[in-house]
Order: sequence, then C-alpha cells, then structure tokens
Amino acid sequence: MGIFTEVLLSKPADIESNSKEGIEWFKKTLQKMSRSKLKNIDLLRAETESDNVRDDIIGHMYMFVYDALYKDVLPYYDRFPLVIPMDFTNNGFIGLNLHYIAPKYRAILLEELFTLISDNELDSETRFKLSYGLISKVSRFRYGKPCVKRYLTSHIDGQLERVQPIHWSLVSQLPSARFGKGTNTLTVYKDSRKQF
Repeated sequence: MGIFTEVLLSKPADIESNSKEGIEWFKKTLQKMSRSKLKNIDLLRAETESDNVRDDIIGHMYMFVYDALYKDVLPYYDRFPLVIPMDFTNNGFIGLNLHYIAPKYRAILLEELFTLISDNELDSETRFKLSYGLISKVSRFRYGKPCVKRYLTSHIDGQLERVQPIHWSLVSQLPSARFGKGTNTLTVYKDSRKQF
C-alpha cells in the first residue's frame, strides 16, 4: 500500500496524530498568502524555455487563488486550485488540478503519479515527472483526465505557494476546493467521473 492510499484509509485519530505538522503548515500558508499580485509570477510569464525555470515550476505542487477569464460562461471553476503544472503555454501553464476529482480518486491518481517522482528524498527538489501525453494516453492515469486545466498567469491572484512533498498526501485530501457560482463539489465530481 502506498502513502496516498494510506492517508485515504487512515482512521480520523491516525490522521489527526500524524498530520498535525501538515495542518499547521497549511494554516500558516493560508495566512501568509496575500491578495497582492505575485512577485514570482514574472518567472511564469517569462519565456519558459530555460531548464532552470522549468525545473523550478514544472512537476511541483502549488496552491493559489484564481479568477478565471471566462468565469461568466464556465459552468464552474476552482477559485483555490491545487495544481501540478505539466507544461507552459505562451501566457500561463497547463496542470493537473486535483480538486476536480473526489478524494478517493486523488489518492489513487497520486499513488500512480508517485511512481514518476524524480527521487525518493521527498525534499524541496522532489517533483513529479509527468506530461499531458502520459495523462491522456496511459490508462493508469485516467483519473487525471478531468483534472487537466489551463491557467493564465494574469488571472492568478495572491501568493503562489509550493506544497512541499512531505505535505502532498495531506494537502491533496483537504476539502479546500472553492468552486464558483454556488457549485458544490459533488456536482464537479459527478461531471468528472464521466470522463474516466
């Protein structure tokens, strides 16, 4: 059994005792996320062909506040995404927003993605080595299909916060999605299941 499945199957008392540090990190991170424009967003807006820039963003897990460009026509969108960027576009990036699938499918997907991490150190350099091609074509990553979203850097508001690998399992299971237009998560999960 892998680390993400273990979190999913943990008893509430186990989660509480084993994740106190993670919960504290999450609370502090939320408190420090400002509503000011990102200082590090220039890194994302810059030409992203540099290997250094790619290594600094691609494959890591991030939380941020998002205001979708087409929010008036979209049925819903996540205002507080939890995303693993996979590739850059000319004005943003494409990534996996884990909030679009139910927690049990997140655990299964992350368990599979964990086979693609760059190293087993689970330190600040550890990242997922994934691509859109893997998600779209390899059946064991099928739960990631509804999670593939495009983000415009000009619509990211506040602080872009990297989730450290030691907190991936906990943060991926927290009910932190905030879908606009009064949409509840069950509606989003139902729509996503159709794409599996």
